[in-house]
Amino acid sequence: MLGRRDEARDLAASVLKHDPLHFMARAEALFLAEGSDAAAKARGELEEILRGEAQSFLEAACDYARFGLYRAAFDLLSLCPAPGPMVHYHLGCYAEKLGMPDAACHFDRGRDADPHYVFPHRIESEHVLRRVIERSPDDGKASYYLGNLLCARDRTEEAITCRERALRGQPGFSVLHRNLGRVYWKTHGDPERSIAEYRKALECSPNDYKLYLELDRILQSCGREADRRHLMEAVPPTLRSNDVVAERMVACLVDAGEFCRALEILAKTWFFPWEIYKGVRYLYVDAVIGRGIQLARKGSDSEAIVGFRQAMSYPRNIGVGESRWKTNAEAWYRIGLAQQHAADAPAAKDSWTRAAEEPRPGADALCCYRAMALRRLGREAESEAALEALRGAAQGCLEEKRGGDAAENHYLAGLAWKGKGDAARARSCFSNALAANPSHRRSRWEQDGFTAEGAAGT
Repeated sequence: MLGRRDEARDLAASVLKHDPLHFMARAEALFLAEGSDAAAKARGELEEILRGEAQSFLEAACDYARFGLYRAAFDLLSLCPAPGPMVHYHLGCYAEKLGMPDAACHFDRGRDADPHYVFPHRIESEHVLRRVIERSPDDGKASYYLGNLLCARDRTEEAITCRERALRGQPGFSVLHRNLGRVYWKTHGDPERSIAEYRKALECSPNDYKLYLELDRILQSCGREADRRHLMEAVPPTLRSNDVVAERMVACLVDAGEFCRALEILAKTWFFPWEIYKGVRYLYVDAVIGRGIQLARKGSDSEAIVGFRQAMSYPRNIGVGESRWKTNAEAWYRIGLAQQHAADAPAAKDSWTRAAEEPRPGADALCCYRAMALRRLGREAESEAALEALRGAAQGCLEEKRGGDAAENHYLAGLAWKGKGDAARARSCFSNALAANPSHRRSRWEQDGFTAEGAAGT
């Protein structure tokens, strides 16, 4: 700016000596280069450290623009080999600042660019996008980008306004419908609007597996089981081998009591859970136990026993191995009931002994089945102590709001009261669990009487 190019060149060289990856010094070396060979060399070095990534070019250009050096910002950003919409929008704004005639051209290119995988996050980009919208109110993509940026900064209401305005400019963009659906659900607690937007997203992109997962979770949390079933039936065949999609399909079937169909999917699908995730394993156990209960209700004791034993197996395709802490107390307890109904008292006693002797490292549902096995064995005092410990642990977590979610602790308290023989308090706890989480499967089983112990051995 002062015309002292030699001093500027020396300063840039000094910076690069200490930090060869300094974006701005590399750019200055290019702008100050004399002669075509020197310029070509400096440009190559700059492009190498920027790695052809649009975000790197934008970062350097924004640094120049922050000091009002729009010419340098424009020249640098013009070198970007794969300019996306945000690059063009920034170029348009810089060109406009400089009074250049091709500003409109850059704005048009930004509007016409592919909006997928575009997530602006810079403060400078907010000002750029607002200028684009001011110039072209019908540019729905700019409104969509601004909505994403504002949402990421927890400016949710402004983001919703931008996204709703964006719909007028590009109504068939599935990601936009999905983002609106998500914010209507998470922020506004408006399931109807959320579900409507997700359905529109699916109409635009029926092969996007994530849309089925997210919409199913919303429907499940609202207790809309019939809608869940219709959604899962609409999953394209090409997506059904996807393990996360299969998991949601299994969950829907288990919730509907279609345990055999759920187990068919579980048997033919390979699951790849994240570390320590056991969601599919729990579904497998619920499906096995549920089918066993159905068989016992029909009087098929031998089949029920075989079925309950499956809960103790760990199929490789489920992706979860057995823990050092056994989790078979419920299966052994129910096997004992079926054996008792089949008039095999010695076998029933052996099964209940196995359940009673299974150590529990903490308060969970299996503590209740261990306690009920103790009662079947005539060890009343031990059973009562175990049930009281379970009730106290669950109640303590609820009062202190610790140790897991409220629905699970209400459920555990309900199991304890059920074991104690207080059906009224148990029903109240199960109702509280479902109020906290309408999709709590085991509470619904209890509330519906599915797990009631009757003459059939359930």
